[in-house]
Formats: sequence, structure tokens, C-alpha cells
Amino acid sequence: MSSVEIKCTLKNWKLVHLCNADGHTVVIIVWGTPVDEPGQYVRTSPVREIVAGDDDQSALVHTANSIYRVLGSGAEYYLPLKATEMLSQGFSPDECTKYYRPVTPVKD
Repeated sequence: MSSVEIKCTLKNWKLVHLCNADGHTVVIIVWGTPVDEPGQYVRTSPVREIVAGDDDQSALVHTANSIYRVLGSGAEYYLPLKATEMLSQGFSPDECTKYYRPVTPVKD
């Protein structure tokens, strides 16, 4: 079995659906705190796949460019696409909800 190179391990992570005005998800990213760099944050490129770990306490997040390990169950957010800029500037999804109303997702 081949090993994968983990770019970073994240805790306190959030799966963020960035949605259009109609509530459809345009892109999904992960936002979280690196285990080895408290006080910092990581905002991933678009998520392609999430694979559950063997221990039910972690998962591997595959993005367009990297693989991240996430610890714990995380949280899920549905935010408007325009919240992308705040997330890129270091605001957490929790902080974004103070400025943008969470989106009611459309279930396809």
C-alpha cells in the first residue's frame, strides 16, 4: 500500500459550502487550525473528496492540490459565495456568520 503525503493536520475544522443566491453549493472548502501552528489557520483549495479514517476520529480531505488530515467531527457551514474573501483574510466561518446570513441549502 502506498503512503500519501499529508500537507497539514487540522483541528477545529469546518466544512464550508459556499453557495450562490439560490442556495446551490458552488464550491466546498475546509477551514481549520493547524495542529502544529496554534493561532494560525488554513483555508483549503476546493475539496474533491473526503475519506473517513480508520479510527472514526479523523479523515483525509483531498483538494485539487493537496491532502489534509482533519481530526474530530468538524462542523458544517453554508455561507454565501461572497464570504470567500473574509475566509481568505483569516476570518473563521463563525465570524463570517456575523456579517453574512447562513444560506439555506438546496437539496438536489
